[in-house]
Amino acid sequence: MNYILLCLTIIATPSYYIIRNYLSKKCVRNKSDFYYLNTIFSIVSTIALVIVAAVTKASLPSAYTVVMGLLFGVLTALVTIFNMYALECGPMSYTSLIMTAAMIFPALSGYFFFSESLGTFKITGMIIMLFSLFLSVYNKNGNEKKANKKWFVFSILTMICNGSIGIMQKIHQSSVHRGELLYFLIIAFVFSAVYSFICLLFFEKNKKFTAKPHKIFSPVFWLTVLSGFLIAVSNLINLYLSGVMNSIIFFPILNGANLFILIFASSVLFKEKLSLTKWIGIIIGCAAIALLCL
Repeated sequence: MNYILLCLTIIATPSYYIIRNYLSKKCVRNKSDFYYLNTIFSIVSTIALVIVAAVTKASLPSAYTVVMGLLFGVLTALVTIFNMYALECGPMSYTSLIMTAAMIFPALSGYFFFSESLGTFKITGMIIMLFSLFLSVYNKNGNEKKANKKWFVFSILTMICNGSIGIMQKIHQSSVHRGELLYFLIIAFVFSAVYSFICLLFFEKNKKFTAKPHKIFSPVFWLTVLSGFLIAVSNLINLYLSGVMNSIIFFPILNGANLFILIFASSVLFKEKLSLTKWIGIIIGCAAIALLCL
């Protein structure tokens, strides 16, 4: 059963990332659009998880889970917004690589706070990843430096927030309240929806940043809904599997498969053309990810 769930999350995770990339590049006109899309993502994810909680008759959350869920919601909203900003002006392949590199942070937290061994492989992987990040911003073309800098900043912010999410998952699933994972996620997505909606209202005051709501029967609207559903599915499965599967099996398969699918999709679906330097950086980054998983 665990391996069936693993296959489902390997399909769901890159799928919503591919949809997010499409929406960021094709449908976003200004800042309001980012928050409009994330509001829909979060509302759909909340509804999907509430249905699961109702069907499974999950017990109400403790105060600990409520507080952790709110903090998790802050990071969930930020990682989505920062990621969409990065995808708007940069390549999906390298953006997904940097986002995957976020596992550096849970690895360091395990060493400093959970008495876990860091190991030669992880240390080597971190050093190699730093070199890969350097190659991602190496650019001979002066006219591209501004866009490249903006993309890199938002990619790094995405990585930091995504890594912090991994740390929070580790903290919650190491506590006595690990069985409250459904409400942990529900609270997080409710907060993400409220936060994004407030930001949307704030930017709506400025006519230059007015969002363009999509008709309920439009393909873009249903892509947004599908993405929100897939986000809920992948978060729920990943949080569950991180507590029941051996880490040395779960994380390498999940991260490796997702990264391969996204890099393949960036070339085939989105026709991304990267410089030789960036392709070398991606190959080196993939090697670093493999070392971090060991």
